[in-house]
Amino acid sequence: MKKLLMVTGGMLAVFLAGVLVLTWLSQAPLVQGIQGPGCDGCERTAVLKAAINIDRPMEAYLAERATSSCFHLVNTDAVINYAEKLNQQGLPSKSLMFKEPEYYFTAEYEDSLEGAIKSRFIIQLFFYNGELVHQWVTTSERPRFTFNGHLNRMFGNPSAVFRQSVPLDVHVLNDFEKRPYDCAIKPERENVIPGEEVKVEISNIRDIQDQTSREFNRLIVQAVHGEIIEGADIAADPSLKAFQVGGGQINFTYRAPGGSSEEEVSEDTIYVYNACEVLDPKTVPLELTTLKDKIAEKKLKIVKKTPVLDINFNSSSESDLSGQTSHATVSSNFSGTIRYYLKLVVSHTDDGEIYQSYESTQCEVTGFHGTWKGFKKSWTRGGKTRTEVSKITMNLCDKYCPSSAVDVVFDRKGKVKEVKLGGFKLQICLQGIIEITDYDGRKYTQKVPFSAGEQFKLPETFYLDPKSNLGVFQIKGFDQGSLRSGLITGTRIITGGNEYKTTKKMITYQLRL
Repeated sequence: MKKLLMVTGGMLAVFLAGVLVLTWLSQAPLVQGIQGPGCDGCERTAVLKAAINIDRPMEAYLAERATSSCFHLVNTDAVINYAEKLNQQGLPSKSLMFKEPEYYFTAEYEDSLEGAIKSRFIIQLFFYNGELVHQWVTTSERPRFTFNGHLNRMFGNPSAVFRQSVPLDVHVLNDFEKRPYDCAIKPERENVIPGEEVKVEISNIRDIQDQTSREFNRLIVQAVHGEIIEGADIAADPSLKAFQVGGGQINFTYRAPGGSSEEEVSEDTIYVYNACEVLDPKTVPLELTTLKDKIAEKKLKIVKKTPVLDINFNSSSESDLSGQTSHATVSSNFSGTIRYYLKLVVSHTDDGEIYQSYESTQCEVTGFHGTWKGFKKSWTRGGKTRTEVSKITMNLCDKYCPSSAVDVVFDRKGKVKEVKLGGFKLQICLQGIIEITDYDGRKYTQKVPFSAGEQFKLPETFYLDPKSNLGVFQIKGFDQGSLRSGLITGTRIITGGNEYKTTKKMITYQLRL
């Protein structure tokens, strides 16, 4: 048993009396989150909250059968009474900081029942918030069956009901809590530049049985060299951040290392750990979460001293086409980000102005998503109609990344005079369904693409040079930045169309030299 007080002189008598009271604690840890000796899992405690129509010491029965290296029954009333006694003696009681129980038991005995069942003994285990975790029941149809008989059926016999569930942490609590054992870490991109901030998602949080983890569980996230922006700072180490599992998806921002460490760090790792705390954060704050086991990790590559071009694109279009026997409308919208890693291939000065040309060496498309919606109505002279409602998702056909180039002209003072962005082309695949109501009233669904193994491709080209002559399309934009800052930003807006279709494409870019 852990020592709770420093005993000296006149305090000895009170301490010895207190030993009898503290045996109720069954060696349970005194600080939330700290594990007792011999427990490889998570320490859990419970109290007996109610014993109805029972004149036996139920705490003793429960403590005898339920106690294990990871589960203990505590008597909080005894602790409170002992603390009050210390206060009356003028002795300190602040050291009595006991672990808040996660669970509580109730026990009830019923006899002289009407019907086939004459007596019943029920023990129920509840989570701290009142959620029923498990119950054990013994019954008898014999009118004179005694409570001692129920105790034997519940605890004493080799096949006793309660004994089948011990140790409780293994056979009952693990299945209830579903402590996180694995998860997926999905960064916005896996190649980052020093000091860059990227969004990261933790999802598919599962327990050891591959079941969805419960919402009250907690995770701790750590970046070895970088920084996790959101989350609660762990009191013992603010670089560790705590989150609740909640709805099963955790989002935060990761900031890559920069500054003086930039020359040394070429890779970073995000680690995710589970924790033992399950009580409400109002009772045990997230800041007091304790790290347990590592359940996942994700490596990120730190790309240094490489010019980078980020292009955020968004495209929307509307079309409306009518004929003698049909009318159709289509709308689409898609967006995403392309990152280009560049290399300088040409740099020269002419009349004080600096000309630089960059080519892409590597690129990646992230965050792409889009929808394509269509409606078509056809009719006959006889008044029959046919409708088609298209519900299509737009995805990139493959991981192909379009190449591109950038030309920049700086004036004599090093300010941006002109930026020529090379265009790019995307291969977009359509996938979804068309809901059809035919002329005869029959309703059915057509999959898109129409046959297995087929791809329904929709090519999309982005021309980004305002000086280009594209006929019905116009390109406008602006650029700003300087060679000294190494940062250039700008936009491109492409609009146009005809009497049947209008399109607007919006581009924002950031070029870091």
